[in-house]
Amino acid sequence: MGFKLILISIFMTFSSAVKLECKYNLDVLYRYGCIVQNNGIFGNFQTEIDEIEFIHFSNKTNEQVKNLYIRKIPNVTFIPKYIDKFFEHLERIEITHSNLIEISKDDLKPFPKLKYLFLNDNDLKIIEEHLFEFNEHLEIIFLNNNKISHIAPFVFSNLKNLSLLNLSNNICNLENAYAFEKEEVKILRQKIENRDCFTLEETSEESANKDKQNLFSEALTARNVVIDNNKYERFKLFVTFSIIVTFLILIIAVTVAKNFILRQSLEAEDD
Repeated sequence: MGFKLILISIFMTFSSAVKLECKYNLDVLYRYGCIVQNNGIFGNFQTEIDEIEFIHFSNKTNEQVKNLYIRKIPNVTFIPKYIDKFFEHLERIEITHSNLIEISKDDLKPFPKLKYLFLNDNDLKIIEEHLFEFNEHLEIIFLNNNKISHIAPFVFSNLKNLSLLNLSNNICNLENAYAFEKEEVKILRQKIENRDCFTLEETSEESANKDKQNLFSEALTARNVVIDNNKYERFKLFVTFSIIVTFLILIIAVTVAKNFILRQSLEAEDD
């Protein structure tokens, strides 16, 4: 009997299929939503939702659920799978103040009607290529307060309705900056040091020759991006160029000094 209990315990520990407990609410726009209640269902694997426990509002069904909230659940590391089997019309997904470490386009693919995505205050590090390929209706994305160090080029290029993108309090990697230029986004609350974050050291010749001011005043016009309080990596090209210039100056200085000493020696011999 004890052995069976141990086996059952092990199975429950590693099984990723769980029942989601919802507390339902209406937001200020009367959109019907599920606030996840069971904090202990997630773990270091991608949870699979196989059942929803709920008591719906009167005359409400799963079909009418537009919002999903997973807040302050520290062991959420991945977006749960199969949520769409129960809530296929989600327009808002909010997974915040948790430990989300990864998100892929397959996670978001089941939600083609998604308009609002809040993934702030997590541990995301990479925004992968084509992440929003199946979510062209997105209007607002919050990715602030993560550990993002890489954003794939053109990852937002298909989001024609995007009006606000919050990337503040992350680690900016310069290699992705060209994506923002091509997507015609507008930088909010610009700081002079922030501008370097959105200028590439290696792009096409045309882009490389653009004036930095033009990059922000003309090329980035259509959307809003918040990038305050990022930690910025320095330009590799700028550092390389500085080293080369310093080396050349040193060579010139040594050459001039040698010529001067040689001239002084020759003059001394003539005397």
